[in-house]
Amino acid sequence: MHRRRFIAGLAASCLGLPSALAAPDAPAARERLTLLLPVPEGGSLGLLGRSLAECLGDAKVASLLTPKWTSAPLAITRFIDEYSARSDALLLGGSGLVGSTIVAQQATSLADLAPVARLTTEYAACAVPTDSPFATLGDLLAALRQSPERFSFCGSSRGSADHILAAMIARYAGVPARHLRYRSYVGGVGAIEAVLRGEQDCICAGLGEVRNHLVAGRLRLLGLSAPQRLPGVPVATFVEQGLDIELSNWRGVFAPPGVDAATLDRRIRLMSETVDGAAWKATLFRYNWTGDYLAGPAFGEFVHRDTLRMRDQLTQLGLQG
Repeated sequence: MHRRRFIAGLAASCLGLPSALAAPDAPAARERLTLLLPVPEGGSLGLLGRSLAECLGDAKVASLLTPKWTSAPLAITRFIDEYSARSDALLLGGSGLVGSTIVAQQATSLADLAPVARLTTEYAACAVPTDSPFATLGDLLAALRQSPERFSFCGSSRGSADHILAAMIARYAGVPARHLRYRSYVGGVGAIEAVLRGEQDCICAGLGEVRNHLVAGRLRLLGLSAPQRLPGVPVATFVEQGLDIELSNWRGVFAPPGVDAATLDRRIRLMSETVDGAAWKATLFRYNWTGDYLAGPAFGEFVHRDTLRMRDQLTQLGLQG
């Protein structure tokens, strides 16, 4: 027996604590999670996955996996097929996954999974390289109006918040969605590098995803989709600059279908304890994420409503189908 487990068990027996606290073979002691990302690591969802794994700790997380699923929407189907009823698996997802499944016209969606908890909300940013000729949002809009066929956006999958933000900006320049040049990268991985290499003009991404590049002086932030300025982010929002654009991207965790009620309840309690911890609160501050906790059936109802809302938004912007 491991020495620390022996000491803990001895202390529990001496103090008269419940045997479950002392027994290393108790279910709670053995139970370790496998967190799965529907997209490659490197984007905002990967950042959330790594942060959540760190806050939970090795004692609760067995691994953070990025299976070789060919697209973000397909990840939902594969998660259902490969992990149904597995009590140790959790899939990370968010509004980007909702939108991409709608655009892909996929039958399965996040609504088919067991809702555990919404964890964060993040605002979307529009950024260009620091040596870009577009010093302001006004410069970018002028270039779009003049030559929409020569201006390119990039970001995460089609239907994601990144894609929606690009379409919203283009609409203010009078450019319809059918003329929008948008290069999608699965999970947003590789988009920043493409902009920095000069292959794309502008990136739309979560603020946390571009933060380090802003601090290092590699990217210039032109606008933020928050309703008002965020502390420590010295850039005007789109609203301040005359564009009625407010857009957020929520993210959370889901269990596979078929898990029993007791397991789902344990997952919810674990997430609740995690978001109340100091490590998680420090993570929110570090990446400018908003803690937006919502769990269980209430989260499931939210996903349903948000799916309907996003379907309407994508249709209005001409991005549906």
